[in-house]
Amino acid sequence: MAFTKPIISSLIKKEHTGEKKFHRGFGVRLIFSIMSRRRLLKRVAAVLLILALGSASFFLGSKYALEHLTTARVTPDELGQAMKTDHFFRTYRENTLLVTGKVLSIESRGDSFEVIFAGTNGYQVRCSVKGNVKKPVLGSQATFVTEAAGAARLPNGVLLKNCVL
Repeated sequence: MAFTKPIISSLIKKEHTGEKKFHRGFGVRLIFSIMSRRRLLKRVAAVLLILALGSASFFLGSKYALEHLTTARVTPDELGQAMKTDHFFRTYRENTLLVTGKVLSIESRGDSFEVIFAGTNGYQVRCSVKGNVKKPVLGSQATFVTEAAGAARLPNGVLLKNCVL
């Protein structure tokens, strides 16, 4: 009993001096609840900011792509020369190509075929066509549509992938 008396007397003295006394657990809980609310608000604001920036960049990117969508009407000779002199992708990278030329030969490749154009000065221009599409007649003029960005360099030419007749 003698041991607890100084503790009780110190509590009584603090009450008489006018100091505010809080239950220790309540103060800690109050501080944590205020901090967690602030953290929660900051995290929600950060997520909303990221969503807003992501949405804005998505729509601005698609707007840019649509504004810069271009087509180029080219011949196999022009494409072969551009690939041979290493300016194919610089010139045609963002273009949809309309390639018109004389069909020299057709090579079957399983469910697809490749059209080889005539008159390309030793540098072949090939157009890969997938699916059950009617093959063009040898020696006739044919026009194909393809994306230049999907083209591939061959050792002696250029392969235009996913052509549409």
